[in-house]
Amino acid sequence: MSDREVLSLKEKAYEIIKRKILNCELQPGDVIDKNVLIEELGVGRTPIREALSNLEQENLVVIMPRRGVVVSNISINELGQIYTVREIIEPAMIRLALPNIGEGELNEFRELFNSYIQMDILEQTTADSRFHQFLASKTENSYIIRLMDNLHSQNQRLRIITSKVPDRMRNSSEEHLQIIEKLMTKDADGAEALMRKHIAISKKAAFSVL
Repeated sequence: MSDREVLSLKEKAYEIIKRKILNCELQPGDVIDKNVLIEELGVGRTPIREALSNLEQENLVVIMPRRGVVVSNISINELGQIYTVREIIEPAMIRLALPNIGEGELNEFRELFNSYIQMDILEQTTADSRFHQFLASKTENSYIIRLMDNLHSQNQRLRIITSKVPDRMRNSSEEHLQIIEKLMTKDADGAEALMRKHIAISKKAAFSVL
């Protein structure tokens, strides 16, 4: 097998395992059975081992020698750190992004969140993530974009976990729609304030579950 083929199998294993973790198909604390992955993914041990090594670097799994691989938990301390960064960065993103956002783009997101309640949980969390990453991209600041990309993995898991809070997803759709309306009217102060409120409510929901 060529090096290119080995790399391709590693990338395939990495993407599939990561998706299972982010979608909470593999939940925090779950033990990952390499033999099951080998059979399910149709790849050898080396691509699986290398994929898991990459995921460990992203703090999504913990590799314990002679004991196995476990999906990493989200500690209270880590949760606090994630939301501290979000509280600082995301409201500021509003002002940087607003001049670069088109009305048509906002209309698309308004339609998306108007149909939010009809979506399944994975569609909802994908829509949520897409909106926040859209705002990051519109800052046209490569450092902010990379930072938000790094937060995405853990935050995706938090979105699914907090979906268990009664009415959280319904309220989340309303919070996003309110932010979008302020962006539509170029009200940076209003949009920033609503983003702060949205993050504070999300943080409270996350802490209540964890």
